[in-house]
Amino acid sequence: MGDVEDTIEMIEGRTTELDSNEEQLKEVVLESLGSNVKEMREILNSIVGKLTERDDAFETMTMTLKEETLVVIRALICRNLV
Repeated sequence: MGDVEDTIEMIEGRTTELDSNEEQLKEVVLESLGSNVKEMREILNSIVGKLTERDDAFETMTMTLKEETLVVIRALICRNLV
C-alpha cells in the first residue's frame, strides 16, 4: 500500500509542478504579447502621423491649384471680354 501512496504523492507533485509551469508560461506569453502590442501601436502611430502630414500637404497643394486655376479662368474671361 505504501507504493501506491508514494506513487500518488509523486503524481500530485508532478501535477503541481506542471500547474506552476503552466502559470509561468502564461505570464511569459502575456508579457510577450503586451510588448508586441506596444511596439505595433508605436509603429501604427508613426504611420498615421506620416499619412496625416501627407494629407495636409496634399490638401495644401489642392487649394493652391484651385486658386491658380481660378486666376487662369479669370484671366481668360478678361481676355475674351476686351
